[in-house]
Amino acid sequence: MFMFARSSRNLIFYGLLFLAVMIALDLKWQPRVIESDALNYTAMGYNWAKFGVFSSDINADSTPEPSFKREPGYGVFAALTTFYVLPGALEKSFTCYHSLENPCYEYIRALERWQNVLIALTALLSAMVVFHFTGHYGWATLPAVLYVANIYLWDITVPGMTEPLAILLTLAASIFYYQAFQKKSITYGLIAGITLSMLALTKAVFGYFVYPGALILLIGVLLYKHYRQAILVTVAFIIGFSALTGLWMHRNETMFGSQALAQRDTSTLLIRVQYNKMSWDEYWTAYLYWTPFVKNLVVQYVDEKNWKNLDRKNPQGYLQQVEKIMKQSYGYIEDRAEREKARQQFKQELIKSFVQDWPKHMATTLAFSWRGLFSDYTNIVTWPLMLVGLFLILRQRQYHFLMFFVLAAYCFSVHAVFTHNIPRYNKPIGPMLAITSAIVLHRLTQKESQGKGEKKA
Repeated sequence: MFMFARSSRNLIFYGLLFLAVMIALDLKWQPRVIESDALNYTAMGYNWAKFGVFSSDINADSTPEPSFKREPGYGVFAALTTFYVLPGALEKSFTCYHSLENPCYEYIRALERWQNVLIALTALLSAMVVFHFTGHYGWATLPAVLYVANIYLWDITVPGMTEPLAILLTLAASIFYYQAFQKKSITYGLIAGITLSMLALTKAVFGYFVYPGALILLIGVLLYKHYRQAILVTVAFIIGFSALTGLWMHRNETMFGSQALAQRDTSTLLIRVQYNKMSWDEYWTAYLYWTPFVKNLVVQYVDEKNWKNLDRKNPQGYLQQVEKIMKQSYGYIEDRAEREKARQQFKQELIKSFVQDWPKHMATTLAFSWRGLFSDYTNIVTWPLMLVGLFLILRQRQYHFLMFFVLAAYCFSVHAVFTHNIPRYNKPIGPMLAITSAIVLHRLTQKESQGKGEKKA
């Protein structure tokens, strides 16, 4: 069980750690505007705060049409920390937030600082977990060092991106899920479900976890022969998840005739279908093309026809064709309900294509699994340490610890199987890798020191 000690010494350590991470992130700041996918996420918050409507319309001068292209979680965060509370934030047109000519640096900076708070809280929570298992402040600092190193190498503090919120919620949900199992606690089951719902409303792909998550939780508790608690904890988990997501799904059902958390699932599946068209030459090249530090060598020395379609910026590549295909399939249907019906039908066709060509799909899943390994540069070290940690868990038969990794395993697997698994998709599992690395290194150094002690004796 995670028992977070509250001694004055620990509180001072955690406070200094939080402050150090915030300072390190602040030193990296540079003026920039909200762009790319971040525009839609932030627009959800801006339009909700200004017009009372959840919409990802980035050009709304008046009340925009409701939408659920994106999840509302980050939008709510942006509204409550920036748009609602900062004077003048809503007086600016949203164009100000994504215009290079007239950027709203003051408000964007405020939003970035709140994102930094999320990252610092993740480092803090990770340190608490590591300290619980090691009792060592040095090892508890390691996850924070890895986070800051990754941010300096590969930025995730871009304003308006959901990763900082999703990473914190993934870690919190994993801890509460583990606590629900370990303590057979209805309260923790409920909290785990609520935290998962907040994560699903930030990253819709996590919404599907409620099904395997509930089943694994039920079986896990049943194995300890706590039959009544198994049912109660699992029901609490499902109720907690349904509380928030149910409201959003009801809204989408009423407005669009769909209970989906977001519409992005269709475009995500289509992207994967496009990549499944890879030739075998492209397939083998992809392993090198998606390996850090090797891509430039591939571009320089490998025949262009073997990697050009993998280039995300290539207008004729697999990715850039998606928007055009979607418009041709259902994008021109004006009626909102009919358009959603056509989208759902198109989505089913995409899923069927996976089944019909399952050998190729399984092969590309291996390639995208490889791609997913490199969500952070430090993964070159943390993934091997994670495997050592899993080996130690199995060797020592401490199987209950596996429950802490269930959500992370789901995250990695579902993105490898159904998406094009770009690096940021697996950012949420970073804390589990960092925590496990710190604990494993501590265990290994302990054994080494014990071995030296025995030799001297």
